[in-house]
Amino acid sequence: MKLSKRHHQIMELLYSQKYTTVSELVTYLNVSSATIRRDLVSLEKEGFLLREHGGAKIKDLNHSQSADFELPIKKKIDIHKQEKINIARYVATILNDGDCIYLDSGSTPAYIYDYIRHKNITIVTNNLFLLDKIKEKDKASVIFGAGTYDFAHHTLNGTLYLDIIKQFQFSHAFIGCSGFNIENLHCTCTSLQSSSYKNHAMQQSKQTFLVADASKKEEEGIICFALSSAFTKILTTPFHSEHLPKNVYFCS
Repeated sequence: MKLSKRHHQIMELLYSQKYTTVSELVTYLNVSSATIRRDLVSLEKEGFLLREHGGAKIKDLNHSQSADFELPIKKKIDIHKQEKINIARYVATILNDGDCIYLDSGSTPAYIYDYIRHKNITIVTNNLFLLDKIKEKDKASVIFGAGTYDFAHHTLNGTLYLDIIKQFQFSHAFIGCSGFNIENLHCTCTSLQSSSYKNHAMQQSKQTFLVADASKKEEEGIICFALSSAFTKILTTPFHSEHLPKNVYFCS
């Protein structure tokens, strides 16, 4: 099911406050209560929410995400902000002048730029959040891929971007994800297109790093793009697990 703009707005509200009422949605979206009830029935059938008397609640924060509904990056950017900053600060310690790196889409890679802008490095990315961050005095050189603008993820996508990735040899690739599972070792995303970018960047890189805060271990995309063993390190934030891969590094 391809969600409509209104369905996305309903789900964004549910993600922010976990429960909403029909009357609140009527006011928020400026539509009739009958329309809202039809929307809630449709979203419940697709497994996104649970209807309750007079409203609805989020079904499961640990759901499997598809590209049909994934919280837009502009809504994600401030979620677990300090954890993302901790990862970004660590990344800055492993980069040197002259490095050429791949910086993936997503909110965590977006934070990384804040801590590496002063380095004389080359960055290849389709992450348009960097456009809002770049300053004239920055030493980092940023190469943006060409493609079609994706509003939900604030990226440029398409075959032209993939062609650009293939031309580079990276010293480091910093890869985001929708989720990672410590037990089955899967790292997941929400689309084949995103999976292709990640895989090619990893193949072109000497060292690869998964960058994802600990909340991502409770989420799961529909496409496995890599096993955790494919990464030099998994950079995340502290959590407890009895089955921790050796390449996990806690940034705190």
